[in-house]
Amino acid sequence: MIDIALIGLAHPHAAYYVREIETRSDIRCVAVSDPDRRLCDEYAARLRVPGYAQHTDLLHEHSPAVIGVAGIYGQRHTVVLDALLAGAHVLADKPLCTSLDQLDRIELLAAQRGKMVALMLEKRSYPATLAARALWEQGEIGDVVSIAATGPHKLNPVTRPSWFWEPNAYGGVLTDLAVHDIDLAVLFTGMSRGTVVGVAGSSTYSPQRGFQDYGSLLLAGDDAVATIEAHWLWPEGSPWHGEYRMRLTGTEGVAELNWAENTVDLTTRKAPPLRVAVGPGKRPAEPFFDAVLAGRAPEVSTAESIRASRIALLAQRSADHHGAPQPWSMTNAPDRGGRR
Repeated sequence: MIDIALIGLAHPHAAYYVREIETRSDIRCVAVSDPDRRLCDEYAARLRVPGYAQHTDLLHEHSPAVIGVAGIYGQRHTVVLDALLAGAHVLADKPLCTSLDQLDRIELLAAQRGKMVALMLEKRSYPATLAARALWEQGEIGDVVSIAATGPHKLNPVTRPSWFWEPNAYGGVLTDLAVHDIDLAVLFTGMSRGTVVGVAGSSTYSPQRGFQDYGSLLLAGDDAVATIEAHWLWPEGSPWHGEYRMRLTGTEGVAELNWAENTVDLTTRKAPPLRVAVGPGKRPAEPFFDAVLAGRAPEVSTAESIRASRIALLAQRSADHHGAPQPWSMTNAPDRGGRR
């Protein structure tokens, strides 16, 4: 049995934690906290637990093993640091934080306390991703040397809370939306160092002057390159919140992922295009709790969570400084699955 507390409920992804709590018998929620009293009371009533306006009061009264974080972006680092100081592991919605200084403090304290800080990078568990990864691990694609990804989202401005439009609270479009595809780009290519260049801007569609509603980045390093587009301009007429896609170009073939339609198409040097069978996926928070209950580190480890967050923040820094290239280097690159 794992005791979990939810601190920060401002983002709808808080529902990911609730789904695990209500689905599994091996997870128990002990308390929730959010400065928005209405929101706090709503979750507290649903989960039948105490609710706290101040997360420090929750941590004083309870000793959960895991803290789930889904609050206002600009406030998350404070919650993460306090959770680590209280002796808890952290499972956080993205983004983990909104500045490189905040990330450095989180990384240092996690190491000092010997606690995990994991991001819910749920694209890893999508059915299409799992199918494409199996192809890659089997050698069907070869060494992945080029990735092109697009992550469009509907803005739905009338439903957004006021903090969403504040730069210090939001953190930037690349910090927010690009981290999933950055994580997958590093995973599939095995990059461990290089440069990242970001661009971002505010279109005439943006309801708030200066709010970045589009951006792209170029991630290069270790004989591979990835281009990632992210924006809030996906049209309301679409049946999907965003038609997320990724193309993996390797030395033996190309895999095209369409996450919206849950498909993977493979073309290789030996065979014509093939629609690959796609199996079931996993719930966003499910892999983390499976790992912790089994006594092992989650696949999206602290190192990988920090790495993806750092590259996203560097891309945002580049965008905020007229596209100035930002060097990055990680000594703990993921296993390439035996492809190189």
